[in-house]
Formats: sequence, C-alpha cells, structure tokens
Amino acid sequence: AILARAEADLNGGDLAAAIGELDSLGQGSAQAAAPWLAQAKARVAADKAVSELTAHAIALAGARP
Repeated sequence: AILARAEADLNGGDLAAAIGELDSLGQGSAQAAAPWLAQAKARVAADKAVSELTAHAIALAGARP
C-alpha cells in the first residue's frame, strides 16, 4: 500500500509526498529504498534552493539602486 501511494504521488508530480510515504517503510524495505530516497531528498532540496535563488534574483531585479 505504501508503494502504491508513493507511486501515485510520483505520477501526480509530488515528489515530497512520495518521500513522506517511503519514509514510513519498514526496516528491510527502507534499506532497499534508501539510495533512491537519498537522491529524491537531494532533488527536493535542490528544487527548493533554485526556487529561493529565483525569488531573490527577481527581488534584486526589481530593486532600484
């Protein structure tokens, strides 16, 4: 059930929700998913950083010296 919900989240474009689902896996499954989860979490962090940098650049572009 967890994997089905995670897959549905991914199909819906919600990587963060899929990570949340997979974080609740049991010991053996969590170990198997660990490499993917690490990459997915890095992707979410990178997307957040890009969004913050974009917002900052837009704010600076609108600022007058």
